[in-house]
Amino acid sequence: DGVCHQIKQGVRSDFVVCGECGRGSDVHEIANEAKGVVIADVIFKGQAMHSAYPWRGQNVTLQAMHFAQALHDRYPAPEEETHETTVTITALQASSSAHSRTPDRVTVKLDIRYAANDPNFKNKQTAKKLMKAVYPGVDDVRFHLFSSVLRTDPSNRYLQKLKTAAEAVEGAPFSFVTRHA
Repeated sequence: DGVCHQIKQGVRSDFVVCGECGRGSDVHEIANEAKGVVIADVIFKGQAMHSAYPWRGQNVTLQAMHFAQALHDRYPAPEEETHETTVTITALQASSSAHSRTPDRVTVKLDIRYAANDPNFKNKQTAKKLMKAVYPGVDDVRFHLFSSVLRTDPSNRYLQKLKTAAEAVEGAPFSFVTRHA
C-alpha cells in the first residue's frame, strides 16, 4: 500500500521502477507488463439443515462445488507458464464445520490473474457477470482487490534508458517480459 499512500500524499512521477517482479540475479529481464489481479469471494447462501434430513434445506456446499467446477472448466489450470488468464480456487469456506449439519453460507475464494485481452475482467461488473453466468446460483461477489493490467510500451524513453543502464551494469542484454501480477 506504499504507492497508494504516496499518491494520496501528492507524490507524482513520470516513471516508476518497481523492484518486485520476480527477477532472479541471473535473469536479464525487465517486466514492462503485468497481468491484472482479482481477489474475490463468491458467496452462496441457503438454508442450513441437519444432514439426516436433506429435504429440509438447501445444500449450498454442492452449489459452491458446482460453481467451482464450472469456473475451472472455463479457465482450467495451465500445465505450464502462460500469459493468458488464470483462475485459482484457493478455498471453499463454510459457515458450519459440523459433520451433521450443512452450512447456510459457503464462500468460494478466488485468485485471478487476468490478461489484458480477457473481456470478462474489464471491470468489476463484467467479472460479476461472468460469475453469475458460470453458475446462476451465485448470491454475491465481493472483491478484495481488482487491479488493472499494467503495461509500459517497450519504446517508452524512460524504459529504454532503464534497459540501457541495466545492460551496462549487468553486462548482458535485457529483454522485456510479462509477469503474473
